[in-house]
Formats: sequence, structure tokens, C-alpha cells
Amino acid sequence: MGKILTFGLTTGVQIIIPIEPTHDQLLRKHLDTGDLHLSDAYNFKLHHLQELQWTKVIWSPDIPPSKSFLVWRMMHNKFTSMEDMWKLCDMNWSPQCKITITAALVNLINSLWYARNQARFHNNHIDCKSVITMIIANTSLSGNNSKKVSSNSIRDFTILKNFNVSTHHSTNTMIKEVLWQPPLINWLKCNIDGAAKGNHGLASCGGIFRNHVADMIYCFAEPLGTASAFQVELCGAMRAIEVAHNRNWKNIWL
Repeated sequence: MGKILTFGLTTGVQIIIPIEPTHDQLLRKHLDTGDLHLSDAYNFKLHHLQELQWTKVIWSPDIPPSKSFLVWRMMHNKFTSMEDMWKLCDMNWSPQCKITITAALVNLINSLWYARNQARFHNNHIDCKSVITMIIANTSLSGNNSKKVSSNSIRDFTILKNFNVSTHHSTNTMIKEVLWQPPLINWLKCNIDGAAKGNHGLASCGGIFRNHVADMIYCFAEPLGTASAFQVELCGAMRAIEVAHNRNWKNIWL
């Protein structure tokens, strides 16, 4: 027995239209009949879809797919204004620094989503510092586990350092980290250096005085004519002591 479709009109008259029973079937979008034919598949394949550059950025073997998947879903919700942030990954970074920045963006979105769900569904409000710690920790895992190498750029080194990522050197590059420790309060610290071209070539020396908060108090740079490397270093130390004496600085760390 067929189904019956009824319409009630304002006049009180009811129209009954019999509908023939049919089997459920899959229908394809963008087709008039809903049936898929070889020609339809061929024409669909010929249609060139828009290439999205950000899709190549978020999918990486160094970033967990579960993190990238949330970002992929979010980007497909037509939040076009967010596409600009992926341009940060297209700058002239080293390979290791680039994957670290990408991981930071992906983990930023995931951490915010996690904090939002915790507050909404579990009434657990996560403070900002905990979210930042979570972002840095997850980004550090991706940056350290990556096999990509870093460059000798100070900019790249600073970014990797902020995310607790150890630099991966190439075979012909070596980066050595030098830590500068500030002096005590009411003390000044002077770092000096000298350079000579060859054993007895043109030479110069220089120095910089800084206080306990790393503010520069005074600096100098002077040519020395021709001298050896040892003489240049010695002249730099003597000049720093002379500057301190003339300015009546008693507490000096040279």
C-alpha cells in the first residue's frame, strides 16, 4: 500500500495525494538525477579546485595529526581572516625554526580549544600561565623531535631558545651558546675584545660597560695601528681600566 500525502487548506477542504512506495538510495550532489555516470566523474575530475597553501603547512610528520586535525576543521569553517597567520611560516626561517613556529601556531589553537572545553563542560578554568606552559611544552616536543636543521641566525636561535628547542646543526655549522651573567648591584661589568689582521696587521680593541640590569653605561672602540692579537687583547684591558679610573668607578668586573 502506498503512502498518502495530505494537505489541509484554510477552507477546510483536505486534498489526498497517493505516493508510490520507493526504495531508499544514495544521491550525488550537483547531479540532476542523482545517479553517478562515468562522464560526470570525468567532468568533476577536470574541475580544478582552489589550492590552499595553508594545508601544506599544518600537516607535518613533526606535529601530532590530532593537533593538526582541529586546525584543519577550523580553517574549513571559512574563517578567512585567520589565513594570514600562516604567512608567518613562509618567512625566511631555517627548516627547524619553521617547523617550530608552525607547531607553536597549531598548539596555540589546540590549547585554547582545550581550555575552552574544560571551562564549558567540566567547569575547570585553566589560567593563562598554564595554557602558555602547555603551548611551550608541546611545541618543544615537535621542535626537538624534528630532524630538520637550524641555521646560524641569531633570530632563529632566539626563537628556538624561547621554546626550549635545542638547535640541530648541519655538518658544516657549529653554534655555541654563550651566556652573559650580570654583575651584582652597584657593580659594573666590562666585556672587552680585540682583533688583529694576521700576526702583526691592522688591529683595534673595544669594550662595553653594563650594570646589574644589563643597561649599557659606556662603550669604546679604538684603532691600534699594527699589533699582534696578544697586544690587542692587553690594550683592551688597559683601556677599560683607564676608563673606569677616569670615571671613578671602583667596583668593576673585567
